[in-house]
Amino acid sequence: MNVTARKPGASEDLRGFEWRYLWGLSRPGELLILPNSGASARFSPDGRILATGNYETGEVKLWDSASHTVLRSFNAYEGDCWWLAFSPDGQTLATSSRNIRDFKLWDVATGNQIGTLIGSTQENFSVSLSPDGKRVATIAGTAYKDVPAEIKIWDLAAQKQLGSFPGLTSWGTRVEFSPTDDTLVTGDGQGLVKLWNWNSGTVRILRGHNGMVFEVRFSPDGKLLATGDLNGTIILWDWVTGSMARVLTGHQGPIYGLAISRDGLHQRAATIQPGYGTCVRVRNWRVFPATPAGLER
Repeated sequence: MNVTARKPGASEDLRGFEWRYLWGLSRPGELLILPNSGASARFSPDGRILATGNYETGEVKLWDSASHTVLRSFNAYEGDCWWLAFSPDGQTLATSSRNIRDFKLWDVATGNQIGTLIGSTQENFSVSLSPDGKRVATIAGTAYKDVPAEIKIWDLAAQKQLGSFPGLTSWGTRVEFSPTDDTLVTGDGQGLVKLWNWNSGTVRILRGHNGMVFEVRFSPDGKLLATGDLNGTIILWDWVTGSMARVLTGHQGPIYGLAISRDGLHQRAATIQPGYGTCVRVRNWRVFPATPAGLER
């Protein structure tokens, strides 16, 4: 048996086996922490690069996901870089800022800016690129107010707006294309996850969160949808059937960012923990068989 002497003045650690077991269950598979790395995170389609955006400085860092080293960095904005999105081929990175009205497009290999999408009069929360790489979806809103968010679809090559989705009743923070079909998902300030058909405009609603949904993200194969909320809860959905695959806990603050890479039966996620010295935490979670949940049509 190994005995470790307590430092003078230190209180006795009364936590037993049960506490340590439950602690491990609540923080499954944490792989690494990238301190002071940003307020958004996104894996490249091939999983080799993790992009992070800094909310305070506007700096974007591209990390080698295997060695955890920075490949390159550049300043996307003079201020905050709130969100990031890779193109399907991994060659283009789109960014948004809540304080700068334009969405920007970047060459991943060089870090040079290659385009601009003229934004909204509201705050630009997130951006997503379609599976074929031809379209861009953006969402802008007014935080913590019931002002309808603005969802727009853009032609990437021409950098021109194609259309928009009216009828939102609350501010929204995230928009994401499904990698397999014509579905667009959004999270909003009322705790709702909405699945839009961006061709027909029809919408379905997933309910399960008890707080604002800050983050939505499809798995690379399109089978799962991960959503994160104000209370630090992540839900993995079988979104086609509307059932929950798993509820993930362990964070002690809002989930501001979530990135998923394919890993067999596991989902690897990089999540953002807010607060002083904002950091990225990368964890592994095993996905269990689905259980019923509420889906509205």
